[in-house]
Amino acid sequence: MKRWIWFLIGLACLAVSLIVSVFTQDHSLIIKVSGTVGIISILVSGIFLGAFVNGDKQRANYFSETKEHRDTRTKMSINILLLGLPHIIASIAFFIM
Repeated sequence: MKRWIWFLIGLACLAVSLIVSVFTQDHSLIIKVSGTVGIISILVSGIFLGAFVNGDKQRANYFSETKEHRDTRTKMSINILLLGLPHIIASIAFFIM
């Protein structure tokens, strides 16, 4: 699947949460839902990339996996981050307003 598709899926989920918040007249729902989805996407993306481990474990993981596995893991991490990017932007924008 193309990477921009993941961004569009994130935009569609954001649109659903915006519609729900407009109908319920609870604009704090946007920050709660979008902020949660954004933070979860950052955390899951970081876990897939191995960003939360120390250098020894990262080096051991690097030498114990194949290049294809590493590429698949990196692509999955980027896709998850692209899915959460619209939510991160929306939650920051509504927090500032």
